Amino acid sequence: MLDRVIIDIPASVFSALKSRAADKGLTVEACVKRLICDTVAVDNMIVVKDITITQFQGNIDAYFRLAERQPIFIVNEFGERFVLISTGEFYRLTTSGGR
Repeated sequence: MLDRVIIDIPASVFSALKSRAADKGLTVEACVKRLICDTVAVDNMIVVKDITITQFQGNIDAYFRLAERQPIFIVNEFGERFVLISTGEFYRLTTSGGR
C-alpha cells in the first residue's frame, strides 16, 4: 500500500478530522483512510451498479459499511450476481412483516 503525505490542510478541517476520529475511536490516519475508502466505494456504486469480486476484495471494509445503507451487487468471473445486504434488511425481508 502506498503512503501519502497531505500538506496544507486547513486547521479547521484537521480539527474536525481529529474530532471525528476520536468519536470513532480511530487515529486521524485511520479515519482519513476510512473516509477515502468509503468515498471510493460510494462513487463506484453511483457509476456502476455491480462490482467485481476483485473490487470487493480490494475495499471490503468500505463495502461492508456501505451495505448497511444499500445493497451491494457483486458479479463473479462467471457473470453470476450476488447481493450483500445488512442483517437488518435480511430480517426485514424474511420475516412475515416483510413478505
